Amino acid sequence: MLRRLSLVLPLALFACGSDDKSPTDTADTADTADTTDTTDTTDTTDTTDTTDTTDTADTTDTTDTTPAGPTWDDSVHPCPGINRTDALWADEDGTLWLGCGSGTDGKGLFLSTDGGANWGEPSTSPRDFFSTWRVLSISRSADGFLYVAGTNTVNANQMVVRIVAGGAVEEVYTAPSPTPSGTKFVAGGFRRLSDGKALIESLTGNDVLMRRNDADTWLHPLTSNVYSDSSSHQILDLTASDTEFFASGSTISEPPLYFGPALGGPLVPVQFNAVQLATGIGAFDGEMWAIAEEDGTVVVGGVDQGLDVGRFFVGPKDGSAFTGFYADELASGRTNPTIVRGACVRDGVWVVVGEENVSTGVGFVLTSTDGATWTDITPPNAPTAISRCVVAPDGTIVVAGADNFVAWYH
Repeated sequence: MLRRLSLVLPLALFACGSDDKSPTDTADTADTADTTDTTDTTDTTDTTDTTDTTDTADTTDTTDTTPAGPTWDDSVHPCPGINRTDALWADEDGTLWLGCGSGTDGKGLFLSTDGGANWGEPSTSPRDFFSTWRVLSISRSADGFLYVAGTNTVNANQMVVRIVAGGAVEEVYTAPSPTPSGTKFVAGGFRRLSDGKALIESLTGNDVLMRRNDADTWLHPLTSNVYSDSSSHQILDLTASDTEFFASGSTISEPPLYFGPALGGPLVPVQFNAVQLATGIGAFDGEMWAIAEEDGTVVVGGVDQGLDVGRFFVGPKDGSAFTGFYADELASGRTNPTIVRGACVRDGVWVVVGEENVSTGVGFVLTSTDGATWTDITPPNAPTAISRCVVAPDGTIVVAGADNFVAWYH
């Protein structure tokens, strides 16, 4: 269901469970057959059988009061005819934001205030602003504004905007015209730190743009100055805390890479420590499509191209030591090629999602509270691919993927 929603949004509420009371048998089957003896007139009352034999065996309420475990509910979102969901974000008040960026008709920004059951377009000024946008990244920064990145199909120079009070849309980065090399691309990801430092990464190439603060000029640095190994790399996923950026990437023919935070130098405001996730006898080539970070721990996920198996790694943000996992060993019943597509975390609840890469496949959802033991909680109606996840403030896990699928675990 689509409807237009105001940006003054109520808290999304999630409720589950039921109250199923068993009927109580209160029938009184007292035996009163012998209460009067008319034969012996000396003693007209026979007290032998006056005992009330009411059957109380079934009067106990046997309702099972054991709390019900978490369950899945699902719905559909408005992004048309795609094999994945491109962007998903959860605000602190529970509002969900979803971006369409793939497929022939994959355009638009939508929100839900009821946990994902219903979706509508935000009220914006200019009106219907995102109807022409391919939205690939959504995030709310410490300044309180919602940042949206991708590309405007009617003005490809527009790459990043933000929604401010009253639904007004403001430009954050629009490529200049004429356009210097490397300053115009489809923005695959955007993040802003609390001090205004910001980073834009290309969806399909190695280019990045960065600034030191909100008032600074956007820079297009040599990518060899961005990474600790002085090489050029492609970022595939980007996230940030209030003070640091974290990214993952590589290509199909390169080792899997995690890009941890490093101090920016005089040439560039943002630098990354490039860490190869698999080395030695366990080395492989493959892309890392997903990253999540909380309290100094990161989860990085993608695919081992040699084995056609989804892989993910858990370790400290400095990249000093990672523990690796195979998705097909944790997602029960997956015998076809798998890929980890997304990762998310909030308040110690970690989630990794992905796809079984065949037409009859079933995507997967794995969760952990310690990063070491993972549980398969895949929803029963999962499509081939689940590509995005968020953990809402109340602990509800929300996932989205192919075929307009959206579901929440609560």
